[in-house]
Amino acid sequence: MIVDVSSIKNSEGKITINEMLEFTAAEFSGGVYEFSKVSIIGEIVNIGGSLELKATVTGEYETPCARCLKPVMSSFDADIYEDLTGEDADAELIVKNGNEWDLSELILNDILIGLPMTALCSEDCKGFCPNCGKNLNSDSCSCVKDEWDPRFDILKNFKADL
Repeated sequence: MIVDVSSIKNSEGKITINEMLEFTAAEFSGGVYEFSKVSIIGEIVNIGGSLELKATVTGEYETPCARCLKPVMSSFDADIYEDLTGEDADAELIVKNGNEWDLSELILNDILIGLPMTALCSEDCKGFCPNCGKNLNSDSCSCVKDEWDPRFDILKNFKADL
């Protein structure tokens, strides 16, 4: 999202934002997110020489289920408050070309931070069999389910003196 800040850069005022955004697939914290229908509504305000972005971003994303890798569609709603020019500004995330500033990476970063780290296609998703790799939601397997961890064999003969 490219914004021309020339009208408020040196004087108080605001720029109203109401746009649809296009993001490609993003990887974050081990997950892959594909976005669609992302919109931003808000404003950039010059308050005492500091430009601040205040906006709400809504949209949908698709990510694989953490257990079975089936695509999961979810929606999000994120409030963004960013100081664009002050000491706490994420200046490295803002691409500045004179008075035209690209805020896409900054907005995407704020969205990704607010998303859940994992998604499930359903609460009772069984995932894959750790032995044969079958999807247990659609197939059953004949693998022997040995719950005992052989590292604990030494404890079988352990008796506590009371």
